[in-house]
Amino acid sequence: MRFEHIIVVNDILNPLVDPLTLEQIWTGLVGSLEDPARFLPGIDTAKITARTSDGFRRELHFGHTVIHDRVRLVPRSRLEVTFESTPEVPGLTRTLTIEAPVEGEYIVRFVYERRPEGHAPIEPAYLQVLEDAWLAADIDLIAQVRRELTTH
Repeated sequence: MRFEHIIVVNDILNPLVDPLTLEQIWTGLVGSLEDPARFLPGIDTAKITARTSDGFRRELHFGHTVIHDRVRLVPRSRLEVTFESTPEVPGLTRTLTIEAPVEGEYIVRFVYERRPEGHAPIEPAYLQVLEDAWLAADIDLIAQVRRELTTH
């Protein structure tokens, strides 16, 4: 299963919204992965368990469910989070790519790729709920990044 959408960060046709720089967008997105509790309701704790030359590993606690993942960073361009499969949750890769389709306009492309790995297929009605939740969470993420960057 694959789900993809974009969020416009800088809309050059809307002068009422202060534009963010590439560096601000990058810093905000990386911060959301280093400290996801600020951005993700329902997470109890999150800790970085290891750092590598191109990212880090995390342990996320949602009640009794613990999810391990790996974050890979391509500086100022792409963030890829690969969630390991658990008995409760199938594996998933979430990729965020910062793009500039025109000068001064930035978008973030979000791609979700679910790896069933022994889990039952998702019912179409539930799949729509899941995609709607991902879209809403990503809209909230960009709004939160903007709020944090423009209030400091």
